[in-house]
Amino acid sequence: MKKSTRILFIIATGLSILGGTIFILSFFFKSKQISYRNENGDGLCRLKNYTGICYFNTVMQCLYSTKAGKFFLDRKFEEGTIENEMKKMFIKMKNANGACINLLNDYKNMFRIMGDDKNDVDDGGHPSQIIGYIFYKIYNERKVNNNFSDGFDKYFKAIYDFYKAREEAEQKKGQYKKIHYPGGAIPFLMLENTPVTYIMKKYEYYKKSPPEIITLFPQDEKNIDKNNLKKNLSFTVNISGYNYILRCIGVTCGFQSTPHIYSLVRSGNFWYTLNDSQRIKRIPHRSVIASIESVGLLVYELC
Repeated sequence: MKKSTRILFIIATGLSILGGTIFILSFFFKSKQISYRNENGDGLCRLKNYTGICYFNTVMQCLYSTKAGKFFLDRKFEEGTIENEMKKMFIKMKNANGACINLLNDYKNMFRIMGDDKNDVDDGGHPSQIIGYIFYKIYNERKVNNNFSDGFDKYFKAIYDFYKAREEAEQKKGQYKKIHYPGGAIPFLMLENTPVTYIMKKYEYYKKSPPEIITLFPQDEKNIDKNNLKKNLSFTVNISGYNYILRCIGVTCGFQSTPHIYSLVRSGNFWYTLNDSQRIKRIPHRSVIASIESVGLLVYELC
């Protein structure tokens, strides 16, 4: 074999080995991402962040990783409805195989269907407002035809009621501090005295059928320190005789510069950091508190 031919052979062999190594590593990394699954068994993914939509990304990640995601994925909805747009987004997230996807246009299209200005999507916001508003709109549309045969009310009526009754959630003066839902302080040690309990006790409906999902927004607790959070954050709570598990946390940060929120979702004994397009990180349950700066959203599921 000539020297030049031998050199070309060595180069070709080296490139083949390099290409094979890259393929194996990429396959391993991709498989590792796919292995990150929520409690429903659906693969987690990353969401691109454009200025002002981290709040929407957080809501979608939290809903997708709870019974809400399964509700939308398992049912059929009419084209042009808010529910169908939610389902389309969850399907995209499920089929992403751990990749980073862009839902900005989907958010804008859902705003359009809700009758709102699609350009308001990336103006910023808080999960408490968008999650309540979405289900408020859906519920009002369904209420016209009493369209609840698919179990929608069992899953989401509580969110609708809490949103609608935020001004009714004031507790007795002198006994509890004033609480509104959403947009008000939810003391970590007083979950039994929050608007959740207030409305569950007020509406006879919940005595026979407790809500599957409960959302809390302790957004006025921005300055709570980690030691206090470790002491007070409840991973399981009993509300009006029903047991709930904390499934998702909206982590707030960047208060001094640019406000930001991202999600931590629980699956089994691990939590997963879903911070927009950043790499998904797996955190053991015992270590999750140490990774939280402050809390802006809590999503509990009925056990």
